[in-house]
Amino acid sequence: WSPMQLEPTWLAGNVTSSGCHFRIEINATAVGTKELHQKAVRYSIMMTVASFIQVLLLVRQMEYTTQRNSATQVSLVCIAYQSVLDSYLCVFHITTGIVVDSVFSAFTTTAFFKFMIFSVFELRYILMIYKARNPRAFQDGWNAVRRELSTFYTRFYGILFLGVVVIFQLRGRPAVLVLLLYSFWIPQIVHNVVHGHRRPMLLRYIGGISATRLVFPLYVLGCPRNFFHAAPSYPLAALCLVWVAAQGAVL
Repeated sequence: WSPMQLEPTWLAGNVTSSGCHFRIEINATAVGTKELHQKAVRYSIMMTVASFIQVLLLVRQMEYTTQRNSATQVSLVCIAYQSVLDSYLCVFHITTGIVVDSVFSAFTTTAFFKFMIFSVFELRYILMIYKARNPRAFQDGWNAVRRELSTFYTRFYGILFLGVVVIFQLRGRPAVLVLLLYSFWIPQIVHNVVHGHRRPMLLRYIGGISATRLVFPLYVLGCPRNFFHAAPSYPLAALCLVWVAAQGAVL
């Protein structure tokens, strides 16, 4: 005995008004709730594993920076860039979980890991670099420290808001948007060239972060039956892969 395979339910129609001079065409397809939930769980597991690997790599990189006393050699913009990217992914996943009730638990798990990465580990690394570059500001008493932290967080959240505006403006140009979002190694490359630094980051950190950050765009752009029902764009997925790999190779 085998279960009967049901054809996908779809609906098509149109509404026309000659008096108001408008026409609306409707095309709808029924979504299998069970299949949707399975896709969401598989996607959540994949993203959660990638996020957990990022945490391990970040911890190891921070230890490496502390041991070598080389915080000034790491680009503050590079780490902040990745932190902003993780904050967007956190908001994206928690919003999707709220909108689609059936995937709430799966997506909030991914959102929690992304929140931990950018709010705990990456911000801690950013503060480490910031403190190494401005040691006197952290030696003039608590008021000076509080003033510096207020300035730092104001700039950080200002960049978050500015990034949302940029994403909105580039929503019709996906290629430019993807390349911009995944240019997170460029600040470190520029920093190395300007200051003559060599190998301020572990190779495993560069390779691991590059690979895990590619999970999301390659899934959306390269998987034909992804959870988000986004049309695949294999050329853009390949371009994103080559672009991130080229940045890592330069580092």
